[in-house]
Amino acid sequence: GGKAERRAAGGGKAERRATGGGKAERPIMGGGTPEQSYVFAPRPVPVRRGRQVGVVKAGRSYQVSFNIRPTAVAPGWRSVLHFTSSGNHVRAPAAWFFSGSTRVHIRASRQGNWNDGCDPKQHLPLHKTTKVTIRVAHGRMDVSYNRRLVCRSRKYHHPTVVRRPLKVFVGDPWYDQALASVSNVSYKQLTAGGGGRKESQEAKATARGLVP
Repeated sequence: GGKAERRAAGGGKAERRATGGGKAERPIMGGGTPEQSYVFAPRPVPVRRGRQVGVVKAGRSYQVSFNIRPTAVAPGWRSVLHFTSSGNHVRAPAAWFFSGSTRVHIRASRQGNWNDGCDPKQHLPLHKTTKVTIRVAHGRMDVSYNRRLVCRSRKYHHPTVVRRPLKVFVGDPWYDQALASVSNVSYKQLTAGGGGRKESQEAKATARGLVP
């Protein structure tokens, strides 16, 4: 995390799919019912600066997941994924690679700090696919790799509530792109308090014995 941009790059369900081109090929936005789900880029697409793959309606509590396959490292902050309603200072959430590595820098705006987040210590393996899950609910941000909890922040009792639609970027317009491909970008709105009994059970199961 950090202060300015030098330190941080830092009832039912409906599912929609879109594939990514240079800009969104059919940006899609849903109705905003609780537990609305969206899936974009069902097949791997290279991360590219300014590549928009869709639009979603934001939830106060949410879960984002995606598959990523890094192919190389590069100097400087490298954008992986960014959900934003306007500019770089809306991060709902966003992810970068640290300079010269595949360690992921994850930010999600909250009241009092637009640039807070959680940075797992693990580096993602090159040429292998990792599923990254970011959940903001229950007053926490939880980050999992392949369903294993790798980072947790307990500062999210008041996450930023974004009223405008969120653009979904696989490589945002403000940073050079990560050298990687991404697929199955999922955004799920969670009900107030975290998503009900089923989701609470899943969260407990995921966290059991795995909290760092």
